[in-house]
Amino acid sequence: MTSDVQLPFAKQILFPAICVVCQKQHPDGVAKLYIHKGEFALSEAASTLLTGSAYTTQNDLIVFDNIPACNTCAKLLHTQHRRLKIITYISWLLSVVFIFALPVTIGWKIAVFLFFFLLPVIIAVVMPPALDITFSKHSVTLHFALSDVAKAFALANQATVK
Repeated sequence: MTSDVQLPFAKQILFPAICVVCQKQHPDGVAKLYIHKGEFALSEAASTLLTGSAYTTQNDLIVFDNIPACNTCAKLLHTQHRRLKIITYISWLLSVVFIFALPVTIGWKIAVFLFFFLLPVIIAVVMPPALDITFSKHSVTLHFALSDVAKAFALANQATVK
């Protein structure tokens, strides 16, 4: 379970001088995260399919640099995100491949599809990265694995921890 801090999208984000991975005060390095701000509305996509019009998604890459982290912790944070991305791609690929490859009933195919499709979400909940960032229409939410780091971050940004 993570401790979440939500901020308005236009607000400048301030990080306290504490490592987001190990909680060391005044860490000796910084981490950089590349986060995709994907905007996809299932209802809008479905309606455009029904009407035959085109639907496009906006997928901006946003860079968060100067995230306080020890040099070794910055590498660990990057590895955590890379691991989750690789697991997501492989899992989604397997979910589609098994639909066509498994010689079982449709019920089992649906169960296997759902398992592999949801596996990245399960892994992200059970083993969250030290810091993850998600976006909504008007806000950015930072998800911290360590509640003390989340509290320090919320204090620095005059926000609350959820």
